[in-house]
Formats: sequence, structure tokens, C-alpha cells
Amino acid sequence: MSDGWVIRELERGDRALVEEFFTDLGEFSTLMFNENDGNSKAMLSWFDGELQGHLFRIAVEEKDGGGRICGYYFLWDLHTAVPWFGICVRDDSQGKGLGRALMNHAIDYTRVNGYGGILLITKLENTRAQRLYESAGFERLGVEHTGTQYQYILRLGPR
Repeated sequence: MSDGWVIRELERGDRALVEEFFTDLGEFSTLMFNENDGNSKAMLSWFDGELQGHLFRIAVEEKDGGGRICGYYFLWDLHTAVPWFGICVRDDSQGKGLGRALMNHAIDYTRVNGYGGILLITKLENTRAQRLYESAGFERLGVEHTGTQYQYILRLGPR
């Protein structure tokens, strides 16, 4: 636990927390991470048993007898050697080290479980996230097929 939050597995009883998290995302975070509700719809479909081979971890802050999600990450396509990674931090929780903590948690998970690396994409204009990923050793591969996002890889296996 750090700064009042703990990173844990997403649980079946967390649906209301997830809905509240996405409802409260600010304009920038929505544009960078949840455009057209894609990530919120995917995460909510997990509660209906529709997603398999995906992992969600949430950072929960306990406040006034209740909790709220400050951020989360996912790893998709866990059946592959190099799963996809995504991360989102609530606007009022940014700048407190939570993004780095979530990213390191995901990196540790993939290392411990023998994955060869992690892939991710981020919007071209999301320079703050790009600095975070590059500081952790992610390598920019180039612009992906839509021309709106960079693709990154973190290689964990031998070169």
C-alpha cells in the first residue's frame, strides 16, 4: 500500500467501483484511454464472464468507510508470449507515483510468469505516458496502423 491505495485483483463485487471509475474520468483521461467507451465496455464485460485470458488489477483507495478505484491495468492475450498492457489512472490520482506502481506491478507479473515481453499502444499526444514507459525500458516500435498511436514493447526475454 502506498499513498492510501493498494493494488489487488479485480473481484466480482467490484462492478459498481468500475462503473464509478469510468464515469468520473476527466476529459483528457477519457480521450487518451477510453475513447468511445472501448476500455470501459471491455472491463465491464469481464463481470459477465465474457473475457477470458485477460487479467485486471485495480488500485483501490479506502476513504470514509468505502473505497474507490484510483487506477488500474490490464494484461490481455495471456495465452501469448507477449501480452498487451493498458493502464489508466484517475485524474485526481495522477502525479503521485500510481502509474509507475501499476506499470511495475504488471512488469513483475509478466517476469514472474515467464512472458517474453509486454506490448502497448499510446496516443501520439500522450507524452507523459510515453516518458513513463520509456523510463521503464519500453522501446518505441513506431506508429501503429491508424497513425494515431505509438506502439511500444518491453522485451523481458533474452535478446
